[in-house]
Parts: sequence; C-alpha cells; structure tokens
Amino acid sequence: MKSDGIVGLAPATFSRNGADLLIPTLQKQGAIENALYSFVIRTQEEQSRITIGGYDTEKFGKADSEFTWHKITRPETSHWMLDFSNMKVGDVELDTVLDRVLMDSGTSLSLFPNKTYYQVLD
Repeated sequence: MKSDGIVGLAPATFSRNGADLLIPTLQKQGAIENALYSFVIRTQEEQSRITIGGYDTEKFGKADSEFTWHKITRPETSHWMLDFSNMKVGDVELDTVLDRVLMDSGTSLSLFPNKTYYQVLD
C-alpha cells in the first residue's frame, strides 16, 4: 500500500490488534527515552515542527511557565479523549455543555455544540 506520510502517534493502549505503534516502538528500541511527542503548528510563513520523545519548552508559552498534563479519560475507546470542564478564549470563559473532548493532531477541525460555537464567533 502506498502512503502519503500519515503516521499514527497513539500510545500502546490504543492498539486493537497488537500492531507495533511508532512511539512505543521507538522507546522500546532505545531511540527515545520518553514515549511522548509534541508539535507546533505555525502559519504559512513559519515552519511547523514535531518533536518525538520530548518537547521544546521554548515553543510553548513562556519559558518559566509550567505544563498541565491530562490523563486520557477512556483509553479503551482508542481516542485521545480528555475530561473537559471549561474553555476560555482570551479572558472570556465560554458557556459549554461538554464533559469530554477528543484531541486529534491529524486535523485542524474543531467541532462544538452550536451554543459554544456562536460564543466563539462573538
């Protein structure tokens, strides 16, 4: 099968048929110490980047800021599903009805309930 460069970056718990997944395999082979990755999506003028096995703190927020780590809510679903309680755009907290969200680095689409979507537009 020919491919155009799509690579699944799921953790080992997402493998339904025992397939060897990229990130866990790289860690098992000793190519990376940590089974994680990070990415920065930039504008057309700047180059986007992916870092496998870690993250570059200079690419995310302020140099002295701390990360907030989130657990995958239901790994058995094979989705990057996280618990969700609130959302802010700038200083405005949005009124949401969501309790979980799916994170997907393979798309730039964002789907919201209508009420939340129109709050973002306003």
